[in-house]
Amino acid sequence: MDDFQKVVLAALLHDLDKLPEIAEALAPLNWQAARQDPVLSRILLQAEAYSSGSEPGAPLAEPPLVSIFSRVQLDHRPPTYYRRIASLAKTEADQTHLFPTDSEMVGNFEGYLRAFAIELQESVEMVGLKDFDRLYDHLLAVLQLYAWCLPAHVNDVSLFDHLKMASAIAACLYRYHEANKSLKAEAIEAAEGESRFRLLVGDLSGIQDYIFGIASIGPGGVARRLRARSFFMSLISDVLGHLIVHRFTLPLSNIIMSSGGKFYVLLPNLSGVEERIMHLREEIDDWLLAEFNGEIGANLESTAFPGAHFGPSQLGVAGFGKVVTDLSYALAGRKKQRSRQVLQTEGQWKEGRFLIKWDFRGLGDCQSCGRFPASKAGGLCPRCAQDAQLGGKLPKAKYVAYYRSGGPKEAISLPLGYRAAVLTEEELTKAEGAYLVVRLNNPDVSGLREHPAGFRYLANHVPTWPDGSPKTFDKIAGSAKGRQLLGYVKADVDHLGVLFAQGLRADEGGRDTAAHLMALSRELDLFFSGWLEHTVSRPGGEYENFYTIFSGGDDLFLVGPWDKAAEFACHVNTKLREFVGGNPDITLSAGVLFTKHRYPIARAAGKAEEVLGQSKEREWEDERGERRNRNQLTVLGDTFRWEQAISIFKNIETLKEHADELTSSFLYSLVQYSQMYKAYLAGDLDVVPRYRAMFAYNIARNLQKGPEVVFEWADELMRSLSGRRESEQMRHLGLVATYLLFYRRKIAES
Repeated sequence: MDDFQKVVLAALLHDLDKLPEIAEALAPLNWQAARQDPVLSRILLQAEAYSSGSEPGAPLAEPPLVSIFSRVQLDHRPPTYYRRIASLAKTEADQTHLFPTDSEMVGNFEGYLRAFAIELQESVEMVGLKDFDRLYDHLLAVLQLYAWCLPAHVNDVSLFDHLKMASAIAACLYRYHEANKSLKAEAIEAAEGESRFRLLVGDLSGIQDYIFGIASIGPGGVARRLRARSFFMSLISDVLGHLIVHRFTLPLSNIIMSSGGKFYVLLPNLSGVEERIMHLREEIDDWLLAEFNGEIGANLESTAFPGAHFGPSQLGVAGFGKVVTDLSYALAGRKKQRSRQVLQTEGQWKEGRFLIKWDFRGLGDCQSCGRFPASKAGGLCPRCAQDAQLGGKLPKAKYVAYYRSGGPKEAISLPLGYRAAVLTEEELTKAEGAYLVVRLNNPDVSGLREHPAGFRYLANHVPTWPDGSPKTFDKIAGSAKGRQLLGYVKADVDHLGVLFAQGLRADEGGRDTAAHLMALSRELDLFFSGWLEHTVSRPGGEYENFYTIFSGGDDLFLVGPWDKAAEFACHVNTKLREFVGGNPDITLSAGVLFTKHRYPIARAAGKAEEVLGQSKEREWEDERGERRNRNQLTVLGDTFRWEQAISIFKNIETLKEHADELTSSFLYSLVQYSQMYKAYLAGDLDVVPRYRAMFAYNIARNLQKGPEVVFEWADELMRSLSGRRESEQMRHLGLVATYLLFYRRKIAES
């Protein structure tokens, strides 16, 4: 190993010598030798201090690890929950090990350390010291597998996040002083106040327009290409992060956060680094312009800061939360000038770059996207043909192999010569020559010791038949009770930017350190990628007919049978409440849209976004009398809080078995009465004498006979008319009546 490799490895492992079982397993690496070198030792001391916020050599905290969500605070003080001691590779039907508990009795720590040590020892023995990248990646994967739930020096920072951050910092310090020819202990110590670090954020613009810009061609065509496009965008985002650390000769651990298509890379603040980033931005945008006609753009922004800012923001002192917040503002400005560097020069437009040079003669445009020439008359363009092939393979995918060049012939071309191949279990031999092999949705990478390897959660479930063939949208709609409709579910975490910018900050004792923010990003993605994929992909599970369009970071977009859509949204919200330990400041908004299976997916995506917007905009009053919005669900134009959803859908569940005993005309009239009631609440007093009398007459006429539960429901509605208080039954009557219409078999059959 050279000195750079020694110091980043030592930083990655530095606190593990405090755990005797682990230290023994790592002894063959002799990583502690770096402490004997005065230069490397000085880098290690600074990296450890910046990452932990404590004095080097401080003891590790005793388990349990406090959940990061118990430290997020905006308007309420959250309850304290703890991480269970369990490997990420543990398999449970309900994934209990991923959820925190309010008990401090979290598991067998000693037994867990023994299993941790065995895994590390096997990795060291099998991988060896000859291939540093392979060794480093496997150690990083094992640390994430086991150390994600163990505390570092403080009880609310995981050992994994602390060690990964320390290694990234050490890599930057070495490269900074190497470039400045100041690799001397005294110079490293004297430079503590300098802005030796730069945080870069990367994000893609235009993703949703690209993903949904497809038409329907043939059975299953939309489903396959939709999944492929979403996955393809995630590959581009991955590779952008990879090529940046490669350009700066850093390990992949310097990608300190990556989820939902956005990534953060920690770089050394070298001389000329801004120009290098500018040129890199231009290279990437040039590739994207040629490949996508400018529909997709790369947004890169960066900011420099000193090592002290890895710590928390406090009164008068900027911390890492402030660094991330300022960078977010800069990124927002960059997004408004997408692809500017390849379209302008010295304030003038490059007019030639606005010309599309594709030759459509004799071929016509692609039947699917309409943006590129078809490969043959009346067919698909190469990009859409690739989407169809990739989309068909994704349900069987077990690995993604990344190459700087080359790779198997079916590998996908990515920016600046990079390539990626999606591999099944049987195709793993094609990973030869890859700089990284990622196992999907399985954290156990012990079978990949011949390759530099890691793992990631990817929500990519596609409903399939017993023979493995994917179900088409019409079949998914056909699995619903009553009408054959699709239900689109779109949801995201409320005020995510505020949670990151302010949720961990305080005037005293703030916790918006780099390691804390890493944990917050990683754990949100664990829920929206890991837990969600397990939930929808479980054979025989309640939601196995839901198709994942995308889910990760802090949001999701799925489509399934209409009768399960709102139930699924409620289930996600309930489990998120459990996952964040009941923190009242971390909430979810969701929208549900019903369509026929042939409804254009691009239009459905836009409509679903509008429905989600209603959940964020409608105001309500909390227990303190304050006006709020968000934290709601919208279905069929009706917006209500999650706690109200329980009674609404319980009511529907009770009545749906009797839907055929109620006439369509009666149910349609109930929808109208609900609209009249809302008009009355809005101040239209002219409807009062009409709607009450008409409503009472209609119920009396149509419910002269029938099941008891229907009479009880009608009686409750009648009583609500005579009360002076607002009636939740009447407010949501239109939603209930429409559901009953959809459940009517006679309508479904016609």
